[in-house]
Amino acid sequence: MLTGVDETAVAESCITAGAIDYIQKGLGADAFRKGLEKAIRSLDA
Repeated sequence: MLTGVDETAVAESCITAGAIDYIQKGLGADAFRKGLEKAIRSLDA
């Protein structure tokens, strides 16, 4: 665990950046949601 880092804020910024990237590429919310679910599963592993 990193000290002095708000991990929730980091995660939220990553998610926001990912969402913007998907939208700009025209992949849509469904593709983003699937990618996010995959990322969450990889963190749980």
